[in-house]
Amino acid sequence: MIKNRLVVFITDDDEDDIEMIREEIEKHAGEKVIIKISNNGEELIDYLNSNDNLIPDLILLDLKMPKVDGIQVLKYVKGKKSLMSIPIIVLSNSSDEDDVDNSYLNGANSYVTKPTDYKDLVETIFKLEKFWMETAMLPRKKIDD
Repeated sequence: MIKNRLVVFITDDDEDDIEMIREEIEKHAGEKVIIKISNNGEELIDYLNSNDNLIPDLILLDLKMPKVDGIQVLKYVKGKKSLMSIPIIVLSNSSDEDDVDNSYLNGANSYVTKPTDYKDLVETIFKLEKFWMETAMLPRKKIDD
């Protein structure tokens, strides 16, 4: 958390989903949040490897992405002592039970299937934001590896 502002990282290969999620979070959280975005898991991992970047307090992660998929990101983040405490919410179009199981087995803190209806997706983001940014207590910044 940077001066009482949460750093939320959205990783998704669908630009429309990214924009809608970003807008909804900003609409409700406003100045309380700093939003960072990547279009695939490789970009997120590169970001996390840079010492010059803000470490996320929360990651919203799509599963099905080019280059590096969500499962590979989960394995990477949860395998590093300095990052493993970051809560990761998988936000995916997939409701496949194997995807759900694999996500939790690899350290996801939550798995949510993206609704296809825009209004339902907005409501889902609102509920996630309400829980993870207002109700849940997030961990302090990470320990060095």
